[in-house]
Formats: sequence, C-alpha cells, structure tokens
Amino acid sequence: STDKCFRLGLFEVDFSRVSSMARRFAELQVAYHLVENEMDEGDILVLDRTLQTSYTNESKYSEKLFQSANDRGIIVSGLAKTNRLYTTTGMGLLEAVQMIAKNVNYDRWYILLAESTSKDHNAAIFIVKLNPLSEYVFRYEILYDQYSKLSEEALNEIFWKVSENSADLCFPGYPYGLITADMFARVRADEVDTYRTILLSELSKNERFEKFLR
Repeated sequence: STDKCFRLGLFEVDFSRVSSMARRFAELQVAYHLVENEMDEGDILVLDRTLQTSYTNESKYSEKLFQSANDRGIIVSGLAKTNRLYTTTGMGLLEAVQMIAKNVNYDRWYILLAESTSKDHNAAIFIVKLNPLSEYVFRYEILYDQYSKLSEEALNEIFWKVSENSADLCFPGYPYGLITADMFARVRADEVDTYRTILLSELSKNERFEKFLR
C-alpha cells in the first residue's frame, strides 16, 4: 500500500488501482502465451497499450515477452488510444500532428516521433493514421531492438498489414483485433455476480480471507 508507483500524491494506494495492475500483468502474460504457442515467425503482435513499463514487477512480465518474441522472430508493437505527451504550447501532441497533417495529401501515414532505449521504455515511437476514413491518429510503438534491425521495406510492410486490419466501419483506423479483444474482455452487468462468486471462492482458500472481507 506504500509502493510509490501506485500512490496518488500523498495518499496510499487505492485498491482498485492494484486490481487494474493485476489485469495489466495478466495481459502481458497472455501475450507471452500467444507468442510461445500460437504465433509464427514474421507475425505482428499488437498490444492495446504502449511498450513502457511503469509499475513495480511489471518488467518481469514484459522482458519475458520481449525475449521470447525476439527469439521467435515475432514483432512486438503497441497502439495507444490516449496520449499524455504535449507540445510546448500545451496542445496534445497527437492533436498537433493531426492538425498539421491536414495539409498532407497522403490518406494514411506514419511519422517516427522518437527512439527510446531506456530500460523501462525500449521502443521506437510513431504517430500513425491507419485509414483514410479515420478521424483519429494514434501513438504506435515497435520494440526498439527489433525496429533497429528493420529495413524501410519491412517497416512499411508492418504498417501496411496493421492498416489492412484497421478497415472496420465501426471504428475505421483502429485495428479490428483490438476491437474484438475489448468486446470479449468486457464484463457485462449480468455477469458481475458470476465472476464475483468465482473470485470469492478462490480467495476463500487463502488464510487471510476473513481479513480481506473486512
């Protein structure tokens, strides 16, 4: 409860933030399972997030995923819908690039924004527009260790493949695989009690269960 990565200002961590981090770790573990068991060399893994790790122990999961993907020749990337980067004028970076891009004749494009080689954020960072009908641009990252070895042709191929998967009319410009993953991951209101019962059943096996309920 005192971990500085989870704290909000001077307050100790909110339990809901801990549970969201459990989901974040689980996503990396599922991605690792896919790389190890379901994907082939040359495939592209697109995570619904950036490749930056910010929380205690998160790197244990990400490093295992990245190493496995490197060994198997699978590209690791991430797409983020939201953005916390700003220009010197205070405008959001994505909005600023999108405004400038209105004067560009290309109907889909990518721009290399930065290359980060820090331990917790080893990524080439792009801003992309993936469909002519899209009203949005997104932040897209590729694991830097892989990006640094890509030819321009291979890089274009990656963005072309992701663009092909971003043509669904319900959200043009956003990869359909991420739309589907979000749809299946959501817990509907009529499912809450079922999952709560399953969770409490598992927690009851822990000797601290009674304390947890209080």
